[in-house]
Amino acid sequence: KIMKHDNTELTVEIFLKYENLNLLSAIKDIEGVNDVTLVQYRGSYEA
Repeated sequence: KIMKHDNTELTVEIFLKYENLNLLSAIKDIEGVNDVTLVQYRGSYEA
């Protein structure tokens, strides 16, 4: 969680049983949510 002035950035990890990305729209529809970003991590960050 990062707080800057009146904004809060929250990073969460979720596991989906099925590839239903409608979840992003549902999160975006929450009052106060401005942006939603999906990031996939496969175990290694490479430069």
